[in-house]
Amino acid sequence: MLDPLFRIANGLLDRLCATKRPLLYAIIAVVAVHLLLMPFCVEYDINFWSYVTRNLRAGYGLYELDGYYYTPVWGYLISFMNEVETNLIPAFGVTAVRVFEALGVETISDTYFTTATIVSLSFAYLVKMPLMVSNIVMAYLVYWLIKDRTGSDRKAILGFCLTGFCPIILGTTCLTGMPDTFSATFLLLTIVFIRKDRMLLAGTSFAIAVLTKFFPIFVLPLIIVYVLRRKETGAFRDLTIAAAGVVLMSVIILLPAYLEGNLMSCFQFLTDRASAGIVVNVSAPLADVFSAGSDGGSSVLDAMISKSRVIAYAAVLLAGAVLAVKMYGIEPSKMDESFLKRCFLVLVLCMLYPPAPQYVVVMLPFLAYHLVVTDRRYSVSWLILAVSAFLFVPITNGLVLMTLAEWTPLLSVDTAMGIFDWYQNTVFGLTYMDVQYYTGGAIQYAGILAALAVYVTGSKWMKDRKS
Repeated sequence: MLDPLFRIANGLLDRLCATKRPLLYAIIAVVAVHLLLMPFCVEYDINFWSYVTRNLRAGYGLYELDGYYYTPVWGYLISFMNEVETNLIPAFGVTAVRVFEALGVETISDTYFTTATIVSLSFAYLVKMPLMVSNIVMAYLVYWLIKDRTGSDRKAILGFCLTGFCPIILGTTCLTGMPDTFSATFLLLTIVFIRKDRMLLAGTSFAIAVLTKFFPIFVLPLIIVYVLRRKETGAFRDLTIAAAGVVLMSVIILLPAYLEGNLMSCFQFLTDRASAGIVVNVSAPLADVFSAGSDGGSSVLDAMISKSRVIAYAAVLLAGAVLAVKMYGIEPSKMDESFLKRCFLVLVLCMLYPPAPQYVVVMLPFLAYHLVVTDRRYSVSWLILAVSAFLFVPITNGLVLMTLAEWTPLLSVDTAMGIFDWYQNTVFGLTYMDVQYYTGGAIQYAGILAALAVYVTGSKWMKDRKS
């Protein structure tokens, strides 16, 4: 069934690889796609960054006012981009405006986070540019790992394209404007630096990865064993240097918040999700039953988050530790590939707790690597996840067009709001928006399960092929 798609993809890849500089042309194409998609915004998410920017311009720190709930890494980059805009390109001006025609979207339900505050086109580009650079670096690191493993330029270019053009990664960067790509990029940098025996840089990279988003912490046991077992001598020295890098970079990142008395605020994003409400509103409408409750109340999903998220992630940590113990007995010559396989498995297990699209990003470079190097059947998972991105990422439909509508003549605000209003029609008690949301989420989860299924059956399938 997928053969026609494979033939088309192979044809495009052949034409790209036939050029003198296929990697350069692939990078140019990835940049072009990013630039075309950047005007489209999931306004609620990216508006937080405009709010943080306004706080910074008013003289406040990251945590002095409500609005920034993450560790400081991404906040520092926002601060840097704010300085660039303020001092070098002040013509950019306004970060966001309230749009009268969109005020009603803020009252539709608690299921979807919507806002009538629409970021400017210049601000959207400003915030997303560093994310684009991170995506390109991440895709290049996949290229490097595949080239290092196979020696094939063609396979390495394929890995670059699978990462650089991945719809979920593009959606997270260009629409949502979330920094999950930084976490994935620095996790890959950690692996590459270990391969190159740059242990201090490996440690600093891992600290940045974890302090951007916490998912890389789940592969820490595997990284420890990888450092200890990949070489015959000097392992404890390497581990000590890497640990020093982690501590050094963590201090550098967290020290300003500590000096300001805001250290615990750095981890608010984590603690909020672990302590979400526990009251279940059994009388809520279907769309609200699966959404975050308001005014301190809660829903079924809130109750699940408060308990099952912690249990699920604790189980993943345990699984990672078990996999690391079993990996310790593998001979050093096979350690590189065994390590990457187990990292991928642990990150897939993290996604079994139903994730938002941006959380899946950390898994996707490993999926691209193993699709090219290990098992072609991972292409099914990649394609399913690609389809889910078109439904699950732009869930606010017409609002995604509002930056274009408000700040350019290409589209009117009435047209964008007309699309949003159409999505409020109902079928079987669900709005079209609900249908898209649940369908996109289900398809994304199917893609995650498909990756797990290929991994579980992979060894037997490869043995059957060889026989």
